[in-house]
Amino acid sequence: MHDNERRDAPADQAAGDEPAILDLEKALNRLDNDRSLFNEMAEYFLADSRRLLDGIRSGIAARQAEEPVRGAHTLKNLAATCGGDRAAHAAERVEQLGIAEAWDALPAAVARLESEVAALAERLRGIAWEF
Repeated sequence: MHDNERRDAPADQAAGDEPAILDLEKALNRLDNDRSLFNEMAEYFLADSRRLLDGIRSGIAARQAEEPVRGAHTLKNLAATCGGDRAAHAAERVEQLGIAEAWDALPAAVARLESEVAALAERLRGIAWEF
């Protein structure tokens, strides 16, 4: 892990009261400080996030709420486990909109989710295998 990763998380939160892209300390606390498990979860996130986003978009295009709800729920849990609360919050928003079948609001929410997932993936690629 880079020293600046730990310093970035609190600074990101203080700047706008929005969670950090990646809060490694929080993730490790959730995983009982098991760095090997963190790496495994990061691998799952990196391997599955694109497929889950594709499923979310397909479900929205077909106006079938089950796929966006399921995909967003899975992304929410994976992101939260990896310390990506911003991505988890964006996924939760998509999940809620999918449950409500708020088709007009979903594209913007999915665009934000895609952005947050990409930012988290970039951070995870930079630190996951350093421990």
